[in-house]
Amino acid sequence: MGKFDFRTGNLRKLLSAPMYAAGYAATRVIPRDNRRWAFGQATGVGAGALALYDEVRRSAPGMRTVWLVDNQADFDDCRRRGIAVVWKNTVRGFWQTARSRVVVVTHGFGDANRFGVFGAFIVQLWHGTPLKLLHLDSPATMHVTALERFSPVVRLLRESYTRAGKQIGMFVAASDEAASRFKTGFALRDDQVAVTGDPRMDRLCHADSPAVRHDAESRLVDTLGLEAVPRGGFLMYAPTWRDGADNPKTLSGAGRARLESYLARSDTVLIVRSHRLGSDPNFVDEAFEGSRVRFLPETEVKDVIEVLGAVDVLITDYSAVVFDFSATGRPIIFLAPDLEKYSRLRGLYEDYGAFTGGDYATTWDDVVVRLEKLDGAEEERAKARTRGIRSRFQAFDDGGNTRRVVDEIRRRLG
Repeated sequence: MGKFDFRTGNLRKLLSAPMYAAGYAATRVIPRDNRRWAFGQATGVGAGALALYDEVRRSAPGMRTVWLVDNQADFDDCRRRGIAVVWKNTVRGFWQTARSRVVVVTHGFGDANRFGVFGAFIVQLWHGTPLKLLHLDSPATMHVTALERFSPVVRLLRESYTRAGKQIGMFVAASDEAASRFKTGFALRDDQVAVTGDPRMDRLCHADSPAVRHDAESRLVDTLGLEAVPRGGFLMYAPTWRDGADNPKTLSGAGRARLESYLARSDTVLIVRSHRLGSDPNFVDEAFEGSRVRFLPETEVKDVIEVLGAVDVLITDYSAVVFDFSATGRPIIFLAPDLEKYSRLRGLYEDYGAFTGGDYATTWDDVVVRLEKLDGAEEERAKARTRGIRSRFQAFDDGGNTRRVVDEIRRRLG
């Protein structure tokens, strides 16, 4: 998937107003079938939506389920898995969405056919607990090219986001802390949010299990083209999306050499997982070819949570991956080179210094220093911080999140 920013996305939404109106009118007369469920996920076939799909098929085999896609790779993936699949931006995609009683999404209504969701019981799984401000909470959301200078346009956008929030039948949250952020970001009522745990997290509830770790390591070895798991293990750098902008270039020539030296000495591989909607100029460079820095594109691994069980240390900034990784209890190094700018333009739900315990890097040189010190007491302090994040933001660790979500949907539908 290419880059996305709110300016182009919001403009597209405004220009699609006639289609939304037509979809609303059509769904008023098209009857929904209580035994139909439609699934969609912006990042492809996997993670939370797939876990929910599998649980529905297991517990209610008579349900008519369909997956909605917009690209050939996802279409072929569904076919390989034996999943009924439909192109979402077609008449048939609209019909399947409009006929389904339950529509499951992970990013937005466009995961399904966005014009056919009116009147459905929409289950929003989202894709992680947020640290950065979301939607109505963030000033970045209301950008729409030059039109944002006109207050009526911004007001119309805010109203559209608010109306969209009212359409959601159930918004899944991993914890009370996450629920409070979703409520303000999407203008949700208390009864719209269900603290069931995130289905994506079920695979990490036993991250220290040898079997879980082995599966994740094998996936990385195969995907990255390695001969074996490196003796020092895997590090992962996973920055957040910067609303269409590149990540700050903070890796100097000397810092690059120091990083390479550390990776060689420790026999470690650094996995770079840039956000699917952005890019990272720090690592797009021929100088890293053949080195211990490897790229992990979304085309190979749809959701990073699939391989987090193999990661020994996470390096990140304001990304929701910090909450996912907290389930492992392993060290996290925070790298925030643009904290002041990002806080001003996008915003965070809590003070970054307080969240990180005042311990965060601003350059890659700082990151390497922290990696070199990460043993003994320093490692235990880092793990304790991770456990603290987990206790705040993960209400459940029993591997039953997916089942709870399905049970809650059925309870709400009656």
